Amino acid sequence: IFVADDMAFRVYQGVLSRYSPVFSDLFTLPKPEEAEIMDGCAVVRSPDNPAELERLLHVLSGETR
Repeated sequence: IFVADDMAFRVYQGVLSRYSPVFSDLFTLPKPEEAEIMDGCAVVRSPDNPAELERLLHVLSGETR
């Protein structure tokens, strides 16, 4: 789950891994014991603007708006 400001996005890691070697590497690392969890999923906090992150995730998922 990506969280930017007060907006959370549940994202399938396969989509991110396919398009980004950075995310692909991130998902191979073990989760720290103190990792933040939301709805059973690890949380990645982002300093990005939520609207911009939402647009990026739509592009990566192949959705059009």
